[in-house]
Amino acid sequence: MRVKSDTLKRLVVEIFKGAGSEPAEAEIVADHLVTCNLVGHDSHGVIRVLPYVTAVHDKRVFPNRHVKVVADFGALSILDADDGYGQVAGREALDHAADRSEKFGVGVVAMRACGHIGRVGAYAEQAAERGKLSLLMVNAPKVGGGEIAPFGGVEARLGSTPYAMSMPRRGKPPLLLDFATASVAMGKIRVARNRGERLPMKCIITRDGEYTDDPNAVYDERHGSVMPFGAHKGYALNVFGEVFAGLLSDGGTKKPGKADRIQQSKNNAFIMVIDPSTVGDMEHFQDEFRTFADFVTDAKRAPGQEILMPGDVEDRTRRQRLRDGIQLDDNTRDQLLKAAESVGFARAEAERLLHESA
Repeated sequence: MRVKSDTLKRLVVEIFKGAGSEPAEAEIVADHLVTCNLVGHDSHGVIRVLPYVTAVHDKRVFPNRHVKVVADFGALSILDADDGYGQVAGREALDHAADRSEKFGVGVVAMRACGHIGRVGAYAEQAAERGKLSLLMVNAPKVGGGEIAPFGGVEARLGSTPYAMSMPRRGKPPLLLDFATASVAMGKIRVARNRGERLPMKCIITRDGEYTDDPNAVYDERHGSVMPFGAHKGYALNVFGEVFAGLLSDGGTKKPGKADRIQQSKNNAFIMVIDPSTVGDMEHFQDEFRTFADFVTDAKRAPGQEILMPGDVEDRTRRQRLRDGIQLDDNTRDQLLKAAESVGFARAEAERLLHESA
């Protein structure tokens, strides 16, 4: 079924309010998740509502908490998110780093102990809205490792370790890079499993060393692990994400122990924001980039292809889904209804909302 984004957001806001969030927090978390669906990152969209609500019920995430500064070194700050929602903590941490960049030229934050932070590109976009450049990394200090095998291995030891970068563009959506170091993000594997689809490539390696495109292999007796993208290069980026986000924040890294691939773990984040106006004239900065971008995208195209700048696909998808609605598979729809029921929201009313704009 297809659902209009504003209708979907209304339902998700009510679910988080029912789970204990104040209206402003419920709005922040719901807006983040629905926007993920709008820009084409369904893996980080409303498919996460039920896991988030479950984390609140299990007292692994606590509503209405905010980041605290635990160490202040001027341009560098260490923050603690106090096990609050990652979407709230991420916004507050980014604003803290951006404020410091206006004073020092650069603001760096290492933040620990937030709930799942969501699509990291959302915070890069937030930096661009303030006219800043940004670089972000996120890790999850999960016992037993994550879902990704190190290069050369067949056992999971690593998480997806997402990266994001952004730059504001004059008169256009920001330049935006947002990727995970997995060959396919775990959220996209969940989406494929929910839809009963195969993955676009054989990116999972089983304990026996066989490659498969079956998303169920991660969860069944095959003990499949996701491969890093780019072989040793993605693996190395993953390791450094653990260093910058996990060690610098003192939030921790992957540890030995019994792995739980179902339970969603906490996140730590590294955020660097640069104020480009500190080092030069912004009009000249934008003119130089426009010349560069025009040169790159004017290259001769391969047959049937186009040349885009990073972030153009997300912007195109957002406009298309705002017009046509967001496609929800039956499993994700049922999970939304289950989350609604778990917080006392009548299933019939939740179904009415979903079908209102279908």
